[in-house]
Amino acid sequence: MRCPGRQNDELRIGGSGGISANVAKVANLRGTWIRIVTRLKFSATDGAFEVWLNGVKKYSRTGVSVLPKTSNTVRWSSGIYCTGWRDSLPDGPWELSVFHDQARIANSYSLAEPANW
Repeated sequence: MRCPGRQNDELRIGGSGGISANVAKVANLRGTWIRIVTRLKFSATDGAFEVWLNGVKKYSRTGVSVLPKTSNTVRWSSGIYCTGWRDSLPDGPWELSVFHDQARIANSYSLAEPANW
């Protein structure tokens, strides 16, 4: 599916904390379960933001400030964000399904990786 904003098949991260990136392409993973593990270490000077996709580390920023911008809490959101659909119809199917399953908070990668559950 192509989004009119031309974000296409990208797995992206971002938010008000100042860290944003294109993490991976997922076009070849359509119709399959995708395992995503995210590590957040909150610190003003020694924080970390890392992302694994199906067991492979795709993004890593460490030794940086990782803090919520305006509060002591984190709002976690995930889904298909295709705001370009407000202006034009999507290319391809009209129906999309995103299933979220087995979310957890853990203190190590091996505990967070769904393949290990």
